[in-house]
Amino acid sequence: MKAIIYARVSTEMQEEGRSLEFQIRKCEDFCKMNGYKLKEIIQDVESGGNDNREGFLKLQKEIQKKSFDVLVVYESSRISRVTLTMLNFVLELQKSNIKFVSISQSEINTTTPTGMLFFQIFAVLADYERKQISMRIKSNKWARAKAGIWQGGTVPLGYKKDEQNNIVIDPETSEDVISIFNTYLSTRSISETAKIFKRKPASIQWILKNEFYIGNLMYGRKENNINTGEVKINKEVTIFKGNHEAIISDEVFKEVQQQMLFKQRVLPSENKLLFTGILECPCGGKMFKNNTNYRCEKCKKTISVNKAENFIIHKLLNLKELEFLNEKPKLEKYLKDKENLDKQIKKIDRERTKYLELFAKELISELELNEKLEELKSRKQVFEESIADIDRIIEDKTISEEKLDNIKILKEVLENMEDTDRYNLFLMFRMLIKKVKIKKYQPIEVLILLN
Repeated sequence: MKAIIYARVSTEMQEEGRSLEFQIRKCEDFCKMNGYKLKEIIQDVESGGNDNREGFLKLQKEIQKKSFDVLVVYESSRISRVTLTMLNFVLELQKSNIKFVSISQSEINTTTPTGMLFFQIFAVLADYERKQISMRIKSNKWARAKAGIWQGGTVPLGYKKDEQNNIVIDPETSEDVISIFNTYLSTRSISETAKIFKRKPASIQWILKNEFYIGNLMYGRKENNINTGEVKINKEVTIFKGNHEAIISDEVFKEVQQQMLFKQRVLPSENKLLFTGILECPCGGKMFKNNTNYRCEKCKKTISVNKAENFIIHKLLNLKELEFLNEKPKLEKYLKDKENLDKQIKKIDRERTKYLELFAKELISELELNEKLEELKSRKQVFEESIADIDRIIEDKTISEEKLDNIKILKEVLENMEDTDRYNLFLMFRMLIKKVKIKKYQPIEVLILLN
């Protein structure tokens, strides 16, 4: 077995008969007696209360490399006089499968069954202490998040810190955030939006999914494992109302989430079940297609597609909550979007003027100028097309004051539904319905929850 000897003294200990030479000689004798091959002697002359000792840091690197089999010390306090450091050190040794021997403390010798037991007790204590610290930290972070306080890290695009360290809207970059959301709704493509704003698709997706932009804080998305140091990404997070101001409206954010959800779905299919994934069994499991039935993924109970869909559609069309479909269209959102797009076009025009001035001063080449102008032209064209789309929507909604009966139209579509219509109806129901809960099968009874 390869052994490393670690010895430490503080200056006042030189008079106590435990000098470095004394410790090293005793440890060397122990290694010879037990047939250990001595790899290295590491030593420190410093207080045991300082965890940043040169020799101690070197020892930790050797442990990480697993370059030896057993650590020999004169007594355990040579490692550290700080209890938590000692406990954590013991745990690191155990994780690296390295034995630990304190020659003046026979009970601390993991080469024997009794010593191993004592060692494991140290490890349990260390793990317990680390978990206690982790719980205190989590409790503090939870309290801060609940109070709407930013947890730190990189401030999201569109925001900045003021002199009091508060998160406030950055007037310049917040326009980019608004444009990213509007551009995505216009192009229906993350990759296309990424090209326009010269960002990676992952960056655009992060912005579009980030509830920080509607004034919320997400807590618990990342979780550190206190033993392995690995970071786990949780699917479920807790949402708190933040103290910062929202940049994006709830309506726009929700529309973006729905569009991204639809993008993840499979290609259109004539046999698509209308309520797959949103139909829920009484046991709580979701129901999916199984031949001509919906089948629960948990209890495996089934119900005929025709029976389930006919009953749900009949109940849906009689819901009073559907009356919102016949409400008079609201144009404020479209006018606000148009205003934001106009601001973005003006920003592009300012950039164009800036590059022309730089070229006039011979600070950029003609090639660089043409590249920049072409890029700005492309971005401006997208925004102008978006404005044209908004103008058409506003015109369509105001061209006639006749109030359409959308519920009646929906009923007619469902009554005359063909197989080729099923995918579009599936998408529509995903936008309209949050969940359809089957309360019982015989006779069938359901609860419909709208978005």
